[in-house]
Amino acid sequence: MMKDEDMKRLTERFFEGETTLEEEQTLYAYYNGTDISAELKEYAEVFRDFAALSFDKETTPSFDKTEEAPKAIIGTKSKRLFLRIAVAASVTLLAAIGTFHLLSSTSSDEECVAYIYGKKYTDPALVNQEMRRTMSEFSDIDEENGVESQLRDMFITE
Repeated sequence: MMKDEDMKRLTERFFEGETTLEEEQTLYAYYNGTDISAELKEYAEVFRDFAALSFDKETTPSFDKTEEAPKAIIGTKSKRLFLRIAVAASVTLLAAIGTFHLLSSTSSDEECVAYIYGKKYTDPALVNQEMRRTMSEFSDIDEENGVESQLRDMFITE
């Protein structure tokens, strides 16, 4: 039947985002009726849901009869492609920024930095000397309070 073929093509155009408002109204009326082809019955519920949506006159744009109703500028496939490109560009930009930040913030392996009493020192000899002095303070701690003693107290019960 010719009407069914027209409706099939119009339905395909609807899902591609290429229909006008008048064509969509035609689809809503067709799918709300009882004379739907068996091939298109699977879409009936979807179009009934679309048709059931109520639109306020204040929020729905109105058109003069002299103006042509706007057609979809970008189809669904184009929108998906644009979305994929936008996501890929965003990920690439974030990766580039992260890489730049990582490379610019890393210091060389030869750099030696220590903060001693709030002041920054980069002289390796001074840093090593202060580290040895600090470590010697820890080794002077009484063995009674050492790690081994504490572990022994925790696990050995008498």
